[in-house]
Amino acid sequence: MSSLTISTSSTFIIFFFLCLITNGLAADFHVKRYGARANGNSDDSQAIMRAWKDACMSRKASKVVISGGRYVVNSMKFKGPCMAPIHIQMEGRLEAPLNIQHMKSDDNWIIFEYINALTISGKGIFDGRGSLAWKQNQCASSGKCDSLPIIPSRVAISDVGFRNIVGTSTTRVAVKLVCSRGYPCKNVKLSNINLRYIGTNGTAISECSNVKPTISGRVMPPPCTRAFAI
Repeated sequence: MSSLTISTSSTFIIFFFLCLITNGLAADFHVKRYGARANGNSDDSQAIMRAWKDACMSRKASKVVISGGRYVVNSMKFKGPCMAPIHIQMEGRLEAPLNIQHMKSDDNWIIFEYINALTISGKGIFDGRGSLAWKQNQCASSGKCDSLPIIPSRVAISDVGFRNIVGTSTTRVAVKLVCSRGYPCKNVKLSNINLRYIGTNGTAISECSNVKPTISGRVMPPPCTRAFAI
């Protein structure tokens, strides 16, 4: 009867080869494994931030996976620099709190800063609940804008990609890329985007300020249909 014999040196070679394969793969960080519930009620901010922190510290390319579901999130700051290229796969729906008074003291809802080689993709939605927040804004009636201040951006954005985004828009401006005049965006890439305007006032358009994105694949509406200065 034949037998299989593996020497110690052979075992080491096989083990070393498997380690090389494992280290070459991108690491996935699923937010639900960090405690995100995605039920439309619970605050999932901390779970998402924990996933981001671990992904950002990874020495190999990483992916933060936000799978399907409704994630109610407070103010979140996705901050770098990160150790390697990082990808956010957005398949769920991020929703701001119904009451802006429940927001933290930050001036913004979601911020990406000091990150190189960031890619955001997927069919997910960032829902800031703007129509609800505007009603709670006192700027028009009293001039008090503490809850929803309008502040100029001083953050330089570069090496950002948006790809494989499909959906509809209730406003004619389906894509709006707004960058600071003092710190224009650099190396912004749009790839395979199809956003359709569902209203009756013409077709979807896009607006750009202080950015010239590069295009690959089919992008609808065409990028920078309308340019404006801020």
